[in-house]
Amino acid sequence: MKRAVPLAVLVAAGVLAAGCSGDAEPKAGTSPSRQAASPPPAPAPATVGAVTLPDDPAGLVTTVGRQIKAARSFHVQLVSTGTDGSAVRADGDVRTDTATPSALLKVSDGGTTHAVLLDGVIYVRNEGEEVEPGRPWARLARKDIGAVRPSGDPGPQISKQADDLEKTLRTLLDGVDEAFREITADTGLALVRSGSLTKKPVKDRVNGQDARRYDGTTASGAVGGDPALKALDSGGIDKLPWSLWVDDKGLPQKFTVSMAGKARLEATYTRWGTPVTIQAPPANQVAGIR
Repeated sequence: MKRAVPLAVLVAAGVLAAGCSGDAEPKAGTSPSRQAASPPPAPAPATVGAVTLPDDPAGLVTTVGRQIKAARSFHVQLVSTGTDGSAVRADGDVRTDTATPSALLKVSDGGTTHAVLLDGVIYVRNEGEEVEPGRPWARLARKDIGAVRPSGDPGPQISKQADDLEKTLRTLLDGVDEAFREITADTGLALVRSGSLTKKPVKDRVNGQDARRYDGTTASGAVGGDPALKALDSGGIDKLPWSLWVDDKGLPQKFTVSMAGKARLEATYTRWGTPVTIQAPPANQVAGIR
């Protein structure tokens, strides 16, 4: 595979998608290379009532996270603009009511990447490419990586090749896995929680409806354990100005964050509570490590 899910969408993709987190392993008895994960039944339409929105970031995050979980599902559209004006676009459907992260993602950055996260397994397909003849999808699960190592004593050259392949697979899996954590976990909420408001919240209109707008800033090194934000901090980008629009139900409608110069990430959230079915690709179209 020549391309992975672009890491430029990491912060925006998960800016406010709370509820599902953790790395699950496939259930015992499955075949790592061919067994497709079972799609969870689509949730019933969710109805979320109005709430009182706090003025402080920590209280806001608590309320929004609870409402996102209650909504069960949503759609996100992302645009990441670089300092050179180039743009990466992504669309995703996310379930927040499953035991492990469940999401679909389509990323366009000169090519098109499709990815599915289900039962702790990641499936990735680049349009116009095949991993094996007739198998355009790659199945990536962390527990399978060791299968690339030959048994017995293969000699130093083969061992070195296995080491290199294992490192490549781990890097690829880390990148895709991180992208999905960003759209299914609460990293973005942590960004808001760790920040401070730069002015009082105000009433505003976004996506054709009434909302409350929060403007704030967060130190890029304030969210511990986030590789994307840590990389920004190491690169000299120490402050991240952001704006968040939340409706009266406590559901985010839009989020923007600026990084440096023209660099900007924008996420728009829609289809709250609309039933979403997320399923693995057909098994006969999937190539695995073993």
